[in-house]
Amino acid sequence: MPADLSFRKLTAINLPLLHEWLRREHVHRWWQEPEDYEEFAKQYLPAIEGRDPTRMFLIELGGRPVGFIQTFLLRDYPERDELVHTGPGVAGVDLFIAEPELTGKGLGTAVLRRFTSEIVFADQLATACVGDPDVENPASIRAFERAGFRRAGVFVEPVSATPTSRTPPRSAPSRGPASAGRECSSSPRTAGRTCSCVSIAIRRAAELSASS
Repeated sequence: MPADLSFRKLTAINLPLLHEWLRREHVHRWWQEPEDYEEFAKQYLPAIEGRDPTRMFLIELGGRPVGFIQTFLLRDYPERDELVHTGPGVAGVDLFIAEPELTGKGLGTAVLRRFTSEIVFADQLATACVGDPDVENPASIRAFERAGFRRAGVFVEPVSATPTSRTPPRSAPSRGPASAGRECSSSPRTAGRTCSCVSIAIRRAAELSASS
């Protein structure tokens, strides 16, 4: 696991960078957000300003922003909670690596391991973490599995299940039961997207560290 890997809370100052990342081909395929900057900002500002419970972070490597990750409690989004049939205390997580040259090298797996340990399970309310990568995104599914997640099923996510494009679930906004994160499909959200539910049951951060 990279020693210089860290997470920094997303702020309004970071939105232009995030907007540019989301327009990159390898990200946009799975995270279809509004191209109009003002519409895009309206989706992220509620979480940044504390009006939405999703927690958003920049992924940094050696102090350099290289990606985005977010987490949320499923209980705060009843429609999504009902969709994946989770229990109390389950958190979700979504992420993407923005720099193409850093993909396919195990960074996503390292990010998931550290983020669930240091951020997700640092919340005493979180007892498990779920993810829902698109079934057509095998690289994302592998990253979750290598981080300790296990496939728990497949479901089709209707547009109504996404609270806001990325608030919280990009993990159903572009990306569940005891698991960690996900990305949105390449097909229009109006048609729904098929997700592979991956899960990991970890009651405390120490258990994750011990298994890595």
